[in-house]
Amino acid sequence: MRLLSKKSGLLTAALLASFAGMSQNIQNLPVPLEIQKAYSNETRATNGKPGAKYWQNHSDYKIQVELNPATRQLSGTEQVVYTNNSPNRLSSLVIRLYPDIFKKDANRDEREIDPSDLNDEGVTIESVTVNGNEVKTQRNGTNMFVTLKSGLETGQKLTLDVKWSYLIPAKTHIREGLYFKSSYMVAYWYPQIAVYDDIDGWDRQDYTGQKEFYNDFNNYDVDITVPASHLVWATGEWQNPEKILSPEILDRYKGSRTSDQVVRIVTAEDREKGGITIAKSGKHTYHFKAEHVPDFVFASSDTYLWDGSSAVADSKTGRRTAVAAVYHPSSKDFYDVCRYAKQCVEYFSTYLPGVPFPYPNETVFNGSGGMEFPMFVNDGSYPPAFAAEVTAHEIAHTYFPFYMGINERKYAWMDEGWAQTLPNWMEFQIDGMPKKFMPQQTNAAYFDQFAGKEQEQPMMVPTNLLTGTAYTFATYMRPSQAYTFCGIC
Repeated sequence: MRLLSKKSGLLTAALLASFAGMSQNIQNLPVPLEIQKAYSNETRATNGKPGAKYWQNHSDYKIQVELNPATRQLSGTEQVVYTNNSPNRLSSLVIRLYPDIFKKDANRDEREIDPSDLNDEGVTIESVTVNGNEVKTQRNGTNMFVTLKSGLETGQKLTLDVKWSYLIPAKTHIREGLYFKSSYMVAYWYPQIAVYDDIDGWDRQDYTGQKEFYNDFNNYDVDITVPASHLVWATGEWQNPEKILSPEILDRYKGSRTSDQVVRIVTAEDREKGGITIAKSGKHTYHFKAEHVPDFVFASSDTYLWDGSSAVADSKTGRRTAVAAVYHPSSKDFYDVCRYAKQCVEYFSTYLPGVPFPYPNETVFNGSGGMEFPMFVNDGSYPPAFAAEVTAHEIAHTYFPFYMGINERKYAWMDEGWAQTLPNWMEFQIDGMPKKFMPQQTNAAYFDQFAGKEQEQPMMVPTNLLTGTAYTFATYMRPSQAYTFCGIC
């Protein structure tokens, strides 16, 4: 776990206490050599807490990006101030170029990619500088390597500048892509400095489609330029709504952020008559900021509807979290998704895990599948029961991995298991849910199909070594059953 703050430590303490009765049984389990070394170095502790000498590195991102919906071209520049808090001198940087998964020769999991989305180049890198000096780079898989001639000593910072572009996939949806002809979910998109930690050093794993998050907690200052007909939603807090939205839409947006009811911010009628934004033609630039988050994503559309509301996240202070759903008019289930999201924030904040929702915003975008990001969710359309379940599952990820900083690339069961478990009791309370909807029983039935068979691997086998059914079983079903049993006991 990579703790964000003392507040997230409260969640850690609660979970550790729930498993206290098991501590005697796990004392004699084998411990990997890397973890033993971390114990010796005092960066980790045997009780699961950070050690006295624990550390994390950090980045401050300033990004300017432009989306051309007509061509699917995304072009950007970024400046990253990177701080080395480790006790080691760094001689290189590892930079993730996630869209290189669409290169024809890329190493990929079994996820299907439409041949039309494959290309020879992946991310086009126009320039890379460190502290103002051009540097040579090497690329391997989805990583780019930069040698630091002078190195980066403990406590020092460097400034990385990158200019890049790539084509957003048109038909393939691995967490991002084009939807309904002109709407975009943009994720895993910017050159991102990989994690350097006390266990493995640099995280050099390729992104192959299945494995997900393991990031530092960073700050983001992002400008997003789109055509005037497009709205944008993103991680973080929107800095300039007054410069983008027309007065009527702006009033609805502001009102939704303190409302207990769902406000239809942009309706089908609004889309038909126009006048949603101040600009009638040309382009406009959205400005977002986010602090202490492990990633940043955004979405853009010229056809989607927009609902908003808010939920009390902290009953002691009255702090609210704004929630929103943005969706295509044909997605009938999404007309209720904003309400689902509001109930999720309230439930997670007050009941299980009972920790105030850590972020000021949560947006659910109508895309495909079910995928979580900080303050953002990409969900497909489903029958009502499953729409509520997917919404709850993905928002539960706010705590795991985003608040807790779990290494999901190696130990995905630590967050998927909790996201599979936390909403189970809430789902019975959502208005309109079928009386016979039984998520716990369904999970148990799936678990029973594979328990004890060859596909069941030891829990601590890193999930990046698993694929297919073995991955799903180890990551979702088995840990969820364990957490449920523990809660019942």
